[in-house]
Amino acid sequence: MELKDFPHYLFGKTYHFEGEIDQETAAEVFDPARLNQLSHAFMDIPVLNVLSMLEETSRLLCDHSGRYYRQAIEIFPQSLQYSPEMVDFGFDVFRQANTRDMLTRMLWQVGK
Repeated sequence: MELKDFPHYLFGKTYHFEGEIDQETAAEVFDPARLNQLSHAFMDIPVLNVLSMLEETSRLLCDHSGRYYRQAIEIFPQSLQYSPEMVDFGFDVFRQANTRDMLTRMLWQVGK
């Protein structure tokens, strides 16, 4: 699989790159005024909403009957040179680390 085989989602917009990002697109995506505006809008989103979204995303990625997990378990062992069991273990750890409860505990530690 190559970079061109995937859509890329940057700040709510979809891009398709054949290679490295060109300067015009980089200037558009990473425009400081635009990033500042997006940053302020992001601050209005309740933290629990963000944590819930991360938890749900993790659940979808790690669902053994889901398409993302099935694709990963097919590709990752060879591309990462890990056994399927190690890849599966990594998904389990990722899922556990991205529960709302665990993320809340990690945020609490940062806030100290």
